[in-house]
Order: sequence, then C-alpha cells, then structure tokens
Amino acid sequence: MYQLIEIYLAWQEKLEQLNQPYYLKIWLADPEFMDSQIVAALGTEIDYYNNLFMQNEEPRDFPIDIRHPSIGKFVWERCVNGYYVLESDLETEKDINEVRKKAIRTNETMIEGRIERSYFMNTGDIWIGSISKKRQHHLTLYSRGGPTGVVPWSARGISRSKIRRTTLRT
Repeated sequence: MYQLIEIYLAWQEKLEQLNQPYYLKIWLADPEFMDSQIVAALGTEIDYYNNLFMQNEEPRDFPIDIRHPSIGKFVWERCVNGYYVLESDLETEKDINEVRKKAIRTNETMIEGRIERSYFMNTGDIWIGSISKKRQHHLTLYSRGGPTGVVPWSARGISRSKIRRTTLRT
C-alpha cells in the first residue's frame, strides 16, 4: 500500500503540470487486494467512469493500517466491488436462476432489438481514496489511462467487467 501512495503522489505531480481537470484515485480492493490500483483520467474518460461504482452504505472501518506520511491527506469512500454477468453468456435456465439469486443489481439494455440483462455480482469492497484538490470541483471516476490520457494503463490491470462506480465531491 505504501507503494500505491508513492505512485499516486508521482502521478498527481505530473497531472497538476497539465493544468486541466483530471481524475486520480487509488482503488483498494478488499478482500481482493491484488486488484488494487491507481486510476487516472483526463477529458471524456472522466465522464465514462462516473457511474462505475455503487456506494456501500453499510458502516465498516477502513480495512488496512497504512503507515505513510501522506495518509492523513486521503479521503476514503467504501464502494461495492464486483463484476457483471451477461444473461446471454449463461447456458441453462438453472444457471440464469442461480445468478439472479446472487446478483445485487440487474440491468437491462436494448441490443440489436432485444433486451440483454446483466447481473451485478458482489465480490467485496473497493475503497476509493484521493487527496482533495482546489482545481477539482467534482471528482468523478477514473479511466485506466495514465497522466497523458493516451495509452490505457494502471498500477495493476483490471478488466472493465470488474470495475464499478463512485463519485466524490470536494
């Protein structure tokens, strides 16, 4: 975790030099810590990620004791981590019923004239952390794009199907 904060601070310095709005957050997955990463976005990518995470309203203490000189500057928000299962990827009615029972949210999207259902499966928490910036009036979610916004990258890759949404306001 110490290294994630160091990377965050380095990216923050570079992003500040661009003198434009940006999104920069640490995503700390619990219990899937290996899915943790730093995420940055510029431009339209900020809007894309605005609705990825669902806030987890249940109270819970932050899961990790972090010893870093800058940790006190961070604000953390607990969100739901998980992934979507497409109904069209399921082979039997039994599979569909099992997924429906476990899903915490169902979405319906019209694709080529038919309704595609997707089911959100909870895998734990994702803690979203950032340092407030005067320049950032509304912090929305991140892309996996780095400070240049050109090539998608992260401290640790994660598929879009496992990414969810949060919005932080300063």
